[in-house]
Amino acid sequence: MKSALHLKFRLMVLALACAMLSSARADVQLTAPEDLVLASLDVSGALVASAGRDLSTSGSNVVTGNGLLSVGRDAVIGDLTIGNQLDLTTGRQLSVVGLLVSGATTTLSAGEGLQLGGTLLTGTALTVTVAGSATSSGAVVSVGSHASLSIGSALAFSGAITTGQSFSVLAGTNASFTGTAVVSATASLISAGTDLAFDGSLQAGTGFGASAANNLHLAGDIKTGSGAELTAGSALTLGAATFEGGVTATGGTDLAVVGPVGTDGLATLQAGSELSVEADMDVGGTLVLTAGTKAQIAGTVHGNRLALSAEELEFLIDTPSVYGTFQVDDVANFAVANGIVVSFASGFGFVDGQVFELIVADALSGVTASQFSIENLDPLFGYTLAVADDSVRLSLFSRDAGRLPEPGVPSLLLLASAALLWSRRRAAHHGQT
Repeated sequence: MKSALHLKFRLMVLALACAMLSSARADVQLTAPEDLVLASLDVSGALVASAGRDLSTSGSNVVTGNGLLSVGRDAVIGDLTIGNQLDLTTGRQLSVVGLLVSGATTTLSAGEGLQLGGTLLTGTALTVTVAGSATSSGAVVSVGSHASLSIGSALAFSGAITTGQSFSVLAGTNASFTGTAVVSATASLISAGTDLAFDGSLQAGTGFGASAANNLHLAGDIKTGSGAELTAGSALTLGAATFEGGVTATGGTDLAVVGPVGTDGLATLQAGSELSVEADMDVGGTLVLTAGTKAQIAGTVHGNRLALSAEELEFLIDTPSVYGTFQVDDVANFAVANGIVVSFASGFGFVDGQVFELIVADALSGVTASQFSIENLDPLFGYTLAVADDSVRLSLFSRDAGRLPEPGVPSLLLLASAALLWSRRRAAHHGQT
């Protein structure tokens, strides 16, 4: 009974102290064996607060000096302004639901998880360390210098991040950025231990790097001073994306372009196995495509220059107006070891006189007619293939229209005519004798 009364007395004293400290003009130290509430504090000096269990805020709390907050279990931060440096540590969860401001360096550490749903403003650097997962919902983060996030497991972020210098994220497992706007004065670097998905906008004064041990998917508007470098241990997928400053993308196994992709600079795409371009690409500089096995082209690929290297190249023709084609302003170089295939989609509507410009370039090298084969061609149709120094054109004709015979037939007809003429001459010669 005595201990219970003693604890009740201590809590009453603590509540009274919090009320009296609303206008304190010196350093303040608050300690609670269980829960602690920061209620509308106005501290001219530093604040040191420790809670054995949970810590929360009520009203607007302003501290002109440093802030050192240590929480044994969970912390929910609403409206808190620290004029100088802020160090906040929790044993389990940390939730920022309001406005958290620090005039200098901010260090946030959570033993289990982080939920960021408010606004975080930091005068200089921001360092976030979370042993478990971290999520944000429309959060706004503004950092005077650099920001660094180290997440032990998964990260799911939506919102805006602005840093005066670099921005870096390391997630132990999956990392996803949805509807995200990232602006960093220098470099931005995002790395995930398993999969990484980025869908939003990013501006970096120098470069942008994104890497995933397994799969990486990127879409959005990427503007950098020196280009973007994307690396996936397994599959890399480019959705609808624009790159200012160029892009280098490497997929350990596959690389797929599934949305329109454009860049004003150099674009280098490399796949350990199969590379597929399923949407249009517009490259202002040189485009380099490298595939360990096969490169599939199903959209319009435009570049100033082109260099393609693969075991096999396949042009996919989906409709008369949607098909794989290269449009190159300057030189196009091809290094294809095992041939070039033109494949028609299932159910393609063949029409007499259809023409497909597979390659158009100012100068073309590495392509010969003998490399080509046609798949899924309607047996009622034939084709002609014209390979020139600057283009490759495939033309279809209906056999019923009687326009042109199948390739190879003219030679057979010529041989037959020659044999018939020889036979008639021989018969005439025997008749004379």
